[in-house]
Amino acid sequence: MRLRKMLAHSIQTPRGTFIPLMRSKCRYRQALHQQSCHSTPQSKYHCRAQNRHCVDTVGEDPVVLVSAFRQQHGEGPVAISGMLTRIAQEQANAMAARDLLDHDLLAPFAHRMGRSRFKRGAENIAFGHADFAGTLKQWTNSSGHRANLLLRGAKWIGVAHASNARRTYWAMVIGGD
Repeated sequence: MRLRKMLAHSIQTPRGTFIPLMRSKCRYRQALHQQSCHSTPQSKYHCRAQNRHCVDTVGEDPVVLVSAFRQQHGEGPVAISGMLTRIAQEQANAMAARDLLDHDLLAPFAHRMGRSRFKRGAENIAFGHADFAGTLKQWTNSSGHRANLLLRGAKWIGVAHASNARRTYWAMVIGGD
């Protein structure tokens, strides 16, 4: 019984370990709250002042936030891929350098994914948010980006951002075998 109760209030990572969450009906919202609680020292203070308990292990980890969102919608968790992170970082760097939001800035996505071992994949890009939680919320409110986040059978992601004098650009690549 104790194990079942612990699992009901946790997110399972791809390695099989469990990260505890506050009791909440919505794990995704809880993970976002925890991420925002720890983004700045001032927000930690605000969190304590509001008598909220935050779990440090969630922090600003995109894998935990994306996995929580996917698990809330019946999909499996994801883990970080070095290859997908490199593809996402190259895209974010190019967008920031040219100050242009464009999937095909370097090359078409299918061509960039061709360098990886993944058979299926999708890419989300955005600008405007300084943190990943805000960017993820933007993507979850868009049907196309949301579909990419919930790519069936996806097990890996790469997340990156790059900034210029005007804004921060984000790229997330999700893939499956």
